[in-house]
Amino acid sequence: MLTIGLTGSIGMGKSTAVKQLRRMRIPVFDADKAVHKLLSYKGKAVDDVLAFCPSSKSESGHYIDRVKLGKYVFFYQERLQQLERILHPLVWEERDQFLAKNYRYRSELVVLDIPLLFETGNDYICDKVIVISAPKYIQQQRVIRRNNFNKELFDKVESFQLPDLEKRKLADFVVYSGLTKGHSVRQLNSIITDLMKK
Repeated sequence: MLTIGLTGSIGMGKSTAVKQLRRMRIPVFDADKAVHKLLSYKGKAVDDVLAFCPSSKSESGHYIDRVKLGKYVFFYQERLQQLERILHPLVWEERDQFLAKNYRYRSELVVLDIPLLFETGNDYICDKVIVISAPKYIQQQRVIRRNNFNKELFDKVESFQLPDLEKRKLADFVVYSGLTKGHSVRQLNSIITDLMKK
């Protein structure tokens, strides 16, 4: 089974790549979705995160309000690292279950969609790595258009991530998403098709 890492800095267009991979019927592990599950109703991380940040409690008290949690950690690296110590082991547990299941199913190729792939050392379990990249001004425009983001928050979040240039140097393949979605999709299709042939 070929394990492909998919990563890219915030606002680079990774979501479009994941949608296309799923259309190609490629099994994808989504680290962000795993985090959302851990913080949702009856999620495994809810109690520990509430102990770490009581103000992140949702109005119902049954799950974590991720906007409140983000405001608490994003401007403080030490707090962010504390949160990662809670969440990452649980996410990697989900990742391992995903890999084991697809190995049993004899999947030919799987993708690990992990935004902090290099930062967390997850590239070591990948046979190949694809990085999604776009020009800085396009990346910034995409992020600031999202709810609850401004330039200050964008700059802070980006400062915690490996620079795009470094990611591209470490990658086996780079998909450039600065033009049209169709252009990005064609690049990705070509990479996956070639990998599956080999």
